[in-house]
Amino acid sequence: MSKYETWTRSQLIARLSELDVPEQSEEPQSKPGFDVSSKPRRKIALKFCYHGWEYSGLEFQKGHTHMPTVEAVLEAALVATRLIDPEGGLDGAGFSKSGRTDRGVSAAGQVVSLWVRSMVAGDGENNARKKEMEEVSLALEDEDALAEAGPSELPRAEAFAETEPPPEDDPVSLFESTQHLLPTSSEIPYGRVLNRVLPSSIRILSWSPVTSTFDARFSCVGRHYKYFFRLHAGLDLARMREAAARLLGTHDWRNFCKLDGSKGDIKYVRTVEEVSIDRVEEDTSGFPPGHTSEARLIDPTLYVLNVRGHGFLWHQIRHIAAVLFLVGQGLEEPTVVSSLLNADPANSLPPFRAGEQPPEVVESKPVYDIADALPLVLWDSRYREGDLNWQPDEPWQASIFRTQLENAYTTSLIHTTLLSYFARAAELRPQSVDKPAPPSLGKAPVVLDMGGGTFLVNRRYKPLMKRERGGTPDEVVRRWREGAGGRRAEKRAALTGMNGTDAETETVQADE
Repeated sequence: MSKYETWTRSQLIARLSELDVPEQSEEPQSKPGFDVSSKPRRKIALKFCYHGWEYSGLEFQKGHTHMPTVEAVLEAALVATRLIDPEGGLDGAGFSKSGRTDRGVSAAGQVVSLWVRSMVAGDGENNARKKEMEEVSLALEDEDALAEAGPSELPRAEAFAETEPPPEDDPVSLFESTQHLLPTSSEIPYGRVLNRVLPSSIRILSWSPVTSTFDARFSCVGRHYKYFFRLHAGLDLARMREAAARLLGTHDWRNFCKLDGSKGDIKYVRTVEEVSIDRVEEDTSGFPPGHTSEARLIDPTLYVLNVRGHGFLWHQIRHIAAVLFLVGQGLEEPTVVSSLLNADPANSLPPFRAGEQPPEVVESKPVYDIADALPLVLWDSRYREGDLNWQPDEPWQASIFRTQLENAYTTSLIHTTLLSYFARAAELRPQSVDKPAPPSLGKAPVVLDMGGGTFLVNRRYKPLMKRERGGTPDEVVRRWREGAGGRRAEKRAALTGMNGTDAETETVQADE
């Protein structure tokens, strides 16, 4: 049944008149400059990597920041290459990201989705319009044939005389629902165009056509983080792996994240699908089977913590790394992980192993420092099969791209080698023998490994289970609502006509 079968003759003629308009002339428009908003567009996903230590995080920040944000630099590149409208910016392009990364955190597999200018979408819109014209013309011919046959042949419903065409009949809506099927071979080479203007610390890896309903954040079904660290004599790898094994599964992670009352009553239950600690040279997590790399590291003491899951809470991976370091240094037992995960007294966890005591219930987080941001990387964002179709580069372009990354790797390797020689040079300093070593001033301080080459020195160590604890999630939210933050939110809501907190902040999924 044709969608125009129920339309009247007057409706069909009116619709055909709307469609039968001359194509726009290629003569220069009266409006000066290049108007991106008037150009055809399509929705795409971009996969890219960036050096987190050069940016104040991924997201735009209110007010002044000492370093730029990744989004600010990416938006400037999209505007400079005339891919998005400068007036609308990322918001006007329907921008969405797979996960937020904080200041200092890097990404090798960040994915964003947005609408951008297209070279082939215009033909798609014209084809859709021409196709609809053919359908309307055929329906009009059927109408004429029925009129010649006489009114008694088929009764007509006069109720349709004043009805409006349904929204889905709009050619723009029809085009947007099928724009992901447009060809890609003759499309703008989005990655190459953007990489020309982006700094070397941000590299577009690939692009993919996506449906109009695809959302980089809400379509994401899994994320993979890597946290790198150097194994030294003070870290017991076996103890760390024993503790990490307890992280698998679905748990309440309130004691492994930063609580923020402004987020509202969010859920703290998350599922960790995979966790492992591997030597970097032997790391295969997140790589295709049989993958080999020409990159070789000179330090075999580098290890990586791999964590996969659907979604993560604010600073969750850095909390995990901090606790594992405490266990590795012998300051905590591996069982402390089970206790920190045993946050809901109504659903208390059983002993992890036979012979162990039931873990202590910990409803609110003990106060402890989180691991450094530098070693953390959002390695991959996972989507359902068929959601993405990453487009390959031309062979010559792929070679140039790989050479650029290898050059950056070589520069970093030289810096590392120089620092290693500086350390060796320090060993050659003459030792003072004039003054005897000062007597010990008591028990030696405790040096805590915080990752990324950072350490904290404490006069003594206090076990996590004996430390002061913060509030429960409900208490944190209540204090925020009753404090200055809640009052400011109420004022903003009154000005914008909103009630309560923003829905976007209540459903945070990936917040490292």
